[in-house]
Amino acid sequence: TYYRTNESFLDADFLYAYMNSELYQVQLARVSAQSTRAYVGLLQQKQLRCMVPSSPEQKRIAELLRGFEALQRAEREALAKSKSIKSALMQDLLTGRVSVAPLLEGKAA
Repeated sequence: TYYRTNESFLDADFLYAYMNSELYQVQLARVSAQSTRAYVGLLQQKQLRCMVPSSPEQKRIAELLRGFEALQRAEREALAKSKSIKSALMQDLLTGRVSVAPLLEGKAA
């Protein structure tokens, strides 16, 4: 379903975040469990509750969530890069391109 919002009342980014929240998802699951397939009609969607703080508060919440999402994305990228480097280093060690002997000698000292 596509939602259009009146930006003076409801910030679209806030609504997106709220609809992805556990609080909203629990409501959605409860309503969709009442049918044989996971579908929620428009009339049922209108009955779902949405907490609507003041417009400045909505914007601040959405801004903070965007910051957290950017941080999570950066962390995931850094983790993927670290895993890739580890894999490449292990491959070098296992194929003998990098000798393990100096590493072992340094540990024994």
